[in-house]
Amino acid sequence: MSISPGDEENRKPDIREQVGIAVNSSSLVMRVRSEGDLDRVAGLGAATLCVQLGADRRYGGSIVEAAAGAASNPVTMARDRLAGELGSLLWHVRYGRQHEHLQDAVDLFAEWMMTRPQFAQIDPEAARRLMLDLFAQMAIHEWLSDRCVACGGSGKLERTRGGALIRPRGSMQRNARFAPCHGCGGNGKARPNHKARARAFGIPKQWYFEQRWPARFLMAFTWLTQIGGRLSHPLTMQLERRKKLG
Repeated sequence: MSISPGDEENRKPDIREQVGIAVNSSSLVMRVRSEGDLDRVAGLGAATLCVQLGADRRYGGSIVEAAAGAASNPVTMARDRLAGELGSLLWHVRYGRQHEHLQDAVDLFAEWMMTRPQFAQIDPEAARRLMLDLFAQMAIHEWLSDRCVACGGSGKLERTRGGALIRPRGSMQRNARFAPCHGCGGNGKARPNHKARARAFGIPKQWYFEQRWPARFLMAFTWLTQIGGRLSHPLTMQLERRKKLG
């Protein structure tokens, strides 16, 4: 669902954006009876560990029990470890705007995808890693820049008095008229540039489609959203626990 310019300006920051503000805070101090930036940063660290140990999916969320059973499934644990670290980096980059972590996120995502069967047919392994390094970089860049440039993600364009369609100017425009965005078709999402993707891979556009790279990009966006999303519940639990202790 698209967000109108007015809604974007007035809505309350969610937990991800609050953490994004917290990781950039220059004053991390303990608050006795209220949640502060230090609590959110510490909560993100605990949530990351929870995902790394797979406690968010097993052991009822107990980090202690998950740590005790860590050796039971080394393959699953290896993937959870990568997901926890990658998820935390994605939050730092997307919500904290700490783009210095971007390359580390790309490297981890490529490593995580090396374990996926969807790319197993790319041989030899060294060639698969080179391809996934490039793919991870492109996928994360598009995942971070997922709003339509023309409308800013609102899904609509403002019609001026002269009839021209422009990017919406915000909620302060009285009697503004709007039309569906022609760039995204009204869904607010950036359209994929298949030609640019194929060129970046150094492959013909026809081969890009034959090898189902558009579908792989969609899978990558889903994976990135899911990996980052795994932190939300354990982080909420950590912050609620902190409030009870306070």
